[in-house]
Amino acid sequence: MEKNYIKKIAMILTVFVTLTMFGSFTLGTENSTEFDGEENTANEELIDLGTIDTNEKTEDNTNESIEDAELNDASDKILSNITKSERKKAYYIDKYNDEFLGQVAYALDVARIYSLPICFIGITIGAFNFLIIGNKKLDKKEQGFGWIVGFTIGLVVFNVLPLLYALLVAGR
Repeated sequence: MEKNYIKKIAMILTVFVTLTMFGSFTLGTENSTEFDGEENTANEELIDLGTIDTNEKTEDNTNESIEDAELNDASDKILSNITKSERKKAYYIDKYNDEFLGQVAYALDVARIYSLPICFIGITIGAFNFLIIGNKKLDKKEQGFGWIVGFTIGLVVFNVLPLLYALLVAGR
């Protein structure tokens, strides 16, 4: 009779841990401020002061560009047509100076972000089979252990691949 209570408690704890893991995820927010159109002050180019004669010329140029943008609203239309994923792709293409390498880096970043919840679901299913169902059925215990090992390896691989790619591409 006590084994039934232990199994029920283990099942409730497994569900609780799963919900806690999903509640703590915020997918893709670590890089969201970088792509929202804000300028990155660390990467601004230095202005050669020897080429600028007076401050009036720069003020005139900025005033003209602001007036042009206000007249035709081209910048608002362009920014509204670009999605967040296209901004990230453009960021990686600019970062690696090659379209193919930038798209591969973007795909690896997406795989890294979405592999976390998928791998945790797989680990949870494997733990359920290994710990709860596997007490009565040996084949389910082996299957659950295989799921745990496989999804743990997948979690490590999908989180290390973007790092290795950045090191190999930037290191050449």
